[in-house]
Amino acid sequence: MLHRHFLALLVFSVLMSLLYVPASWSQDVQSPLDRVVTGRVIDAETGEGLPGASLQIEGTYSGTITSASGQFELRVRQAQPVLIIRFIGYETTRITVEDASRPQEIGMRPSAIMLPEITITGEDPAVRIMRQVIENKKIWRKDLSTYAVDAYNRFRMENDTGIVSIWESSTRAFWDKEKGVREISLWQQQTQNMDIDAYMPAAMFVINLYDDDIEVAGHRLMGVTHPDALDHYDFRLESIESGDGKDVYVISVRPNRDTFAGFNGIIRVLDEEYALLSVELRPGEAFLFPPPIQYVEVGYRQQYSSFGGTAWLPVDLQTDMDLKVGINRILVFPPFRIRQTSRLSDFEVNVPLPDSLYASDQVVVVDSSVARLEARPPDLVAVPLSEQEAAAYATIDSTMTIEKAYKPTGALARFVDTESESNGGSGANEAGGSGSVSRRVGKLDIGFGPDLWYNRVEGWHVGVRSRVGVSRKVNLLGSVAWETAAARVSGGAGIRLGRHDWMRLFVLDRTVSQIPSSVKTPLINSADVMWGSNDYFDYYRIRGVQADIHLDRLTDANVDADFRIGSEEHDSLPQNITSSMIGRSLTDTTNPSIREGSLTYLRVELSKDLDGLPVPVGPQRKWTVRAEWGLGGDIVQAGRYARYEADVWWRLNTFFKRRMLPNVLDLRLVAGLATSNAPPQRWGAVDGSTILSTFGSIKTADHPPYAGNQWAMMAWEHSFRTVPFEWMNWRWAIERHWHVIVHGASGWSRFQGIPSSAVVQSQVIPASSGHHELGVSLSGLFTVFRLDTAWRLDAPGFRLGISTARLF
Repeated sequence: MLHRHFLALLVFSVLMSLLYVPASWSQDVQSPLDRVVTGRVIDAETGEGLPGASLQIEGTYSGTITSASGQFELRVRQAQPVLIIRFIGYETTRITVEDASRPQEIGMRPSAIMLPEITITGEDPAVRIMRQVIENKKIWRKDLSTYAVDAYNRFRMENDTGIVSIWESSTRAFWDKEKGVREISLWQQQTQNMDIDAYMPAAMFVINLYDDDIEVAGHRLMGVTHPDALDHYDFRLESIESGDGKDVYVISVRPNRDTFAGFNGIIRVLDEEYALLSVELRPGEAFLFPPPIQYVEVGYRQQYSSFGGTAWLPVDLQTDMDLKVGINRILVFPPFRIRQTSRLSDFEVNVPLPDSLYASDQVVVVDSSVARLEARPPDLVAVPLSEQEAAAYATIDSTMTIEKAYKPTGALARFVDTESESNGGSGANEAGGSGSVSRRVGKLDIGFGPDLWYNRVEGWHVGVRSRVGVSRKVNLLGSVAWETAAARVSGGAGIRLGRHDWMRLFVLDRTVSQIPSSVKTPLINSADVMWGSNDYFDYYRIRGVQADIHLDRLTDANVDADFRIGSEEHDSLPQNITSSMIGRSLTDTTNPSIREGSLTYLRVELSKDLDGLPVPVGPQRKWTVRAEWGLGGDIVQAGRYARYEADVWWRLNTFFKRRMLPNVLDLRLVAGLATSNAPPQRWGAVDGSTILSTFGSIKTADHPPYAGNQWAMMAWEHSFRTVPFEWMNWRWAIERHWHVIVHGASGWSRFQGIPSSAVVQSQVIPASSGHHELGVSLSGLFTVFRLDTAWRLDAPGFRLGISTARLF
């Protein structure tokens, strides 16, 4: 079952990534002379309201924008203020407000458009214009060091039937070129179905499209006034309009290649000032997302003013975003539509900012000296609510949940209960890993999960793992399973003390694999054995006691440390299964014996996980080093041996780095050695693969894996993402998010100082001359699958396999 707030969290997190960006940019005390001017801005010819028109009080940094129906509210202090009204595609209008108590109706006329006859023999005139815009921006941006501004922001979420929720925030925001943004929360409100307890910013939701770079949902798009914009955009002069007594150049813009992360749209530039007056922009063709996000469509409109000064600052932001989440015909949610309206007003430019704002890393604060309102102020002067928005506030209650508004469809929809409460508790995964569940029974937190696999020694291993949380720092652990072919019980029990740093004592009696694999799990191996392929692992029996200590973030570098002392008895096991479940004979009918006896050892493992995912669908940047020393026992003389291993997974961005998903090179490097007196169950291996291939292994190597007391491997793959299909203009493949991946691997293992008779007895195979391969893969088939091909280079060999798609 999905968590009750799954949809709200999903949409909210995507919204944060789309709109919450570092902006590159007091609530004034109300004066007795303050009055509120209200009215409507309309098209003078049709009478239709103009949404998003900007109004500025002449000679000040104060202003507002109109609502969806053209309504506005503006606080004024002058006796007869002069309002300057601008709207994209209309002539600038000035009016004097003689009677503030009377609603104003302001008619605007479309701009007179001149279509100059231009004979282009070289560059388009728009290139010259934009070159001057970029140069002028460098000058005034250099002198802009700080500002404060009143910020108001409103998000409205919709579905096919209407408004689903609304949330608003109002702050006094402060920007410092060196220190960044801080905001003092003045007021916020949301419909009752949005449970947002945190103080919300307002200014930091306002993307400034005048910036060099604009972060949108993980993409770093180049702004149209970036110093290098002329090298990456095609600018074209479409027309010239009249405005502010000067010409306004209307310029179209688009990336000069579809694979570049940039914008398409229209910008307006004021002549003589060579500054942006407004922009209407949408991300270009390279604005792509992985499943389960089917598409994100975003449109921005923004206007700017110098307020009579030199710095050109945004006065608003209008955003339309459509988001579709799901897997076709499997699980599909209705489209999410989010509309943003933001207003910036009452700028104070290059003023001293309070040092106390930057005393902590908290971006949004509540200043005790500022009266913060918990409910919508009755005399709030902001962007007026539309009739539909006012009705939504009055009718939407806590029972009208986001989950109800976005019920999914598809084959798996009946299994998704988005309105059920989750009973998950901390530590549930420890009980059962994948598929585990957790329940509260009185004061106990009980978690359990399945253990299920099939191999040639145990037959079916059917069991359960459990955890009983006595308190937050005391957990009782256990596992029990029945091995059908061996007809015996396998399991263990123990106790864990602590949470982030913990100690564990565990007693066990179970079957384990001789040489563990980092990429192949017992469950995946089960599919091969059930079908009749060779069992990838060899097995032995272990009985004993293990004492573990885990230290979370041992150093300032956030390195985790694990220590284990084990005292165990090791025994060989016979082969119990000679044919698969469908009757095919298994060729590996002998499970090799091990060196039997007692063993006491110390194991130390240091690891750091920067951004690894628990499943192989995305980036893995982590490293692990392991060391083990024999302390006693009769398996080897005096129990003395040593084993060392390093395992590094890494990712490097290569091309198209401005995208959310740039081209990447993934690497896995493994190297290890064990002393010549180490028992076979302490040797190492280079991972091979089966038809279920996985990154980090040699795909054209199968069973048994290459083993030895010295081993090394390098596996790599480069994902070109959808770029090859973009070059081919094959939209069908792009929309299905197919990825082209080129990959390769080299592995090597050998026995050093170990008698050949011991190697033959162990039935393992070394690769002393190395194993090398290259291949090509297509990822994203049916969304979650990947088709792999690999050719062996040092000898004849080919492998066709499938695996999990690399989505990220």
